[in-house]
Amino acid sequence: MNNNDNNDNNDNNGNNGLVRLVRKQLNEVLYEQLSKMMDGISADYALYSGGGRIIPHLTSRTYEEWPSKGYQKLWGILTRRNVIKSNKPEIIITPNVNVGECWCFNGDQGQITIRLSRSIIITHITYTHIGKDVAIDPLSSAPKEFELWGLIDKEEDDDNDNIILYKDDDNNNIDIDNIFENNNNNNNNDKGGLKRNEFEHLKNFNLFLGKYKYDLKEKPTQTFNILENHRIRAIMIKILNNHENPKFTCLYRLQVHGNLPL
Repeated sequence: MNNNDNNDNNDNNGNNGLVRLVRKQLNEVLYEQLSKMMDGISADYALYSGGGRIIPHLTSRTYEEWPSKGYQKLWGILTRRNVIKSNKPEIIITPNVNVGECWCFNGDQGQITIRLSRSIIITHITYTHIGKDVAIDPLSSAPKEFELWGLIDKEEDDDNDNIILYKDDDNNNIDIDNIFENNNNNNNNDKGGLKRNEFEHLKNFNLFLGKYKYDLKEKPTQTFNILENHRIRAIMIKILNNHENPKFTCLYRLQVHGNLPL
């Protein structure tokens, strides 16, 4: 009789474990489907097809890996063969989030700047990285800590002389020109026609929007709220570090949400 009781308990434990597993899988599927549905509900003002554009001279250089041997490197320069090069940065403002469809830059610190399709009051941004379940390699190249900088719409700046700029530890205004120079001007050219001087004035109108952290233990899609209430024309994402990959950092999908000014 005791044996039967033990068997019944084992069966119950097994059934409970199966129920928990099925429930977990159903929750994950439901979350994924809801995320896809919500993706089209809130307007994405960074979306490339909607008019968002990368500002090349305010964006870090795209990652390239060249052969180490001299003759192979020379051959690579002449033929562009045996050279590993990342996708262009425009890929992070397109809807696809598939393995390898990302933009990478050298090292663990860099930045990308996006001209939004409209001047908006940003309420939140959404960043999506590939999940652990579909990743082929470890996610060490995913961004970790990052800062957001808003480039103030020039019309608002002309009307408001009291915009608070970001302060460093010594209570001095940070010169955003220095931030840009630290990452060097790069050669990412949007053949659609963005000229260097088209947004030259924007780098003088900087607003610190916050510091955030992308947590690999959470869902692949994470939302970061922004409290500032200014009309933003462009946004810069300044990556401070990644998840311990010293070679390169990769970004997959960035969305910028907000309200049109009245």
